[in-house]
Amino acid sequence: MRTFEEIKKMLTEIKKECTTDEQFIDAVSAMYLSCAIDRDFLMRQQQ
Repeated sequence: MRTFEEIKKMLTEIKKECTTDEQFIDAVSAMYLSCAIDRDFLMRQQQ
């Protein structure tokens, strides 16, 4: 699991690279989806 500070740093970096709010939302959505997939994979491995 990532800490709040790590996530905050990642969001700050993403914001620097995005020129529009739409780009930022797309990037954050992709990051969230990636984290959800990772978590799902880990949960399945533990069963």
